[in-house]
Amino acid sequence: MKLTFKLPLAFAAALFLMFAGAMYGLYAMHRSIDEYNDLVRVHVANERTASNVLVNFKLQVQEWKDILLRGKDPAKLDKGWAAFEKQESIVDTQTKALLSSLDDGGTRSLVEQFATAHVAMGGGYRKGLEAFKEAGFEPTAGDKAVAGVDREPARLLGEAVEQIATRTAAMSAQAADDARRAGAISLVLMMAAFAAGLGGAFLFSRSITSPLTRAVDVARSVAQGDLTTRIEAHGNDEIGALLNALAEMQASLSNVVSRVRRNADGVATASSQIAAGNMSLSARTEKNRLHRSRKRRRAWKNSRAPCGRTRATQVTPRRWPKRHPTRPCTAAT
Repeated sequence: MKLTFKLPLAFAAALFLMFAGAMYGLYAMHRSIDEYNDLVRVHVANERTASNVLVNFKLQVQEWKDILLRGKDPAKLDKGWAAFEKQESIVDTQTKALLSSLDDGGTRSLVEQFATAHVAMGGGYRKGLEAFKEAGFEPTAGDKAVAGVDREPARLLGEAVEQIATRTAAMSAQAADDARRAGAISLVLMMAAFAAGLGGAFLFSRSITSPLTRAVDVARSVAQGDLTTRIEAHGNDEIGALLNALAEMQASLSNVVSRVRRNADGVATASSQIAAGNMSLSARTEKNRLHRSRKRRRAWKNSRAPCGRTRATQVTPRRWPKRHPTRPCTAAT
């Protein structure tokens, strides 16, 4: 693969890893927020509803006490009983709403038991109202008739409220822990992506710098006249093409040097042969010159004629005059 594709792909891979880590963190945090909105909100609403049921239940009991205190007045008795029934209806409505939002479990069972006990309590208070009227609106008689009738519903409702509050706190803590865990996981993933990107960048840089270092070494060896360095080219990228080009250049230079060396050897051989021929020719020339010189000397020596003969026809060596005066002959004694 070419470097023009490797570099963008390497950067894209590093960015993708970091983006994936960040997206996972955002997804986990978004899921935690959804869980908080869906679960914690519902449990908080249930806790609030249960608290309202408990408050209205206590108001209902308080209305009964007002009836016992002011029931001698028929108008106040009717008003107090109407308020009691109103609070009873409110408690029943809120209890049904709470049951519709609760899932199966111990809390729902407690609320169901409370609903049953609340209905029974309403019946007990109605009996107490009859006893209160029959006793001449005597508060002690009415209070005695309903003694302990509200104890069981109050206990059940108190336990249900406590369990709902405990579960709501646990769900809130769990959502917070999930959010913190998601943030930590996102941070770890981004750090891992950064480390992976850094390691990949190091390996990628090594994959580029190592062939370039080999190419520089080969170029220096060629510059120093060493054409025997082995070049190994791997890959089809620009660096591989560079190494292949250096290998081809080295091979071409080796061939050129080999041809030059062969031509130089041929020139040296021819020069030796020419020098030997020149020496042989010089020797022959010198030999011929000496031979001709000796021949002339002998001819000159033999050219001495008897007295009275002219020497016009004598053979004379070079540098001698072509004609010499006739040397007078002396008479023989």
